[in-house]
Amino acid sequence: MKDSTVKDISNKLNISKSTVSKAIRHCSGVDSETRQCILDEVRIINYQPESDCDVYVILPDIPQYFWRELRLGIKEGSMKDLVSIKHNIYTNPKDENAVLAYLDEAEKLNARAIIIAAYVTPKIHERLESLKNGRLILMLSEYHELINGFFVGADAYMDGYRMGKEYLSRYSDRKLITLSITGNSNIQKRLDGFKQAIKEENEELLSNAVFIDLERKILKDMKLLPSKLAPLFVDAAGDSQAVCIYSLFGIF
Repeated sequence: MKDSTVKDISNKLNISKSTVSKAIRHCSGVDSETRQCILDEVRIINYQPESDCDVYVILPDIPQYFWRELRLGIKEGSMKDLVSIKHNIYTNPKDENAVLAYLDEAEKLNARAIIIAAYVTPKIHERLESLKNGRLILMLSEYHELINGFFVGADAYMDGYRMGKEYLSRYSDRKLITLSITGNSNIQKRLDGFKQAIKEENEELLSNAVFIDLERKILKDMKLLPSKLAPLFVDAAGDSQAVCIYSLFGIF
């Protein structure tokens, strides 16, 4: 945005140019009310972003470890050399209007993927529904049903519990094999939730399931290659021809 436009907004709202610039660039350090006033002015002038981006990230301005690591990964990782990523901050987890403004910008930027951590209100849900076709939408820290959308939850136990429910609803007629890593508290919580979901409905399925635990180093050495993992599953499956395999450790 031109310096003259930033100055005009600054004068109109009696806010410093640096604050206006931060809000326009969707950075941290701007309170919720001020950010929204500036975003409203930007909408009035119908500001058009200068270039497209591949991934549009919307995160709250709070010191959470996971989101901090995600920001560092975007700024410093090799991913930045392959795709263009725009990182955007809102101040309050319930700043609906700010999130809606960002989603409008994501559409203008033709973002192919949207990563969002927000409290999904009916209006935000409706907007995400309108954006989902042709895009990947990744929800962080909140489970929310959305076709073509995925979520990464902050509650490891409930993540596993929902995975267990998914197994029961789709593949309970198949022998279950799970692959996890030992010595990780989050993975253990996910596994506990997974087992609890199955236990509530059919404890016999749980008794017949096979749980494969690997050390992290071993799994890294295997590099998740099918040729190296397949023998583990073949041995565990025995004579069963119908096997459902769940990974409870995610991707690292």
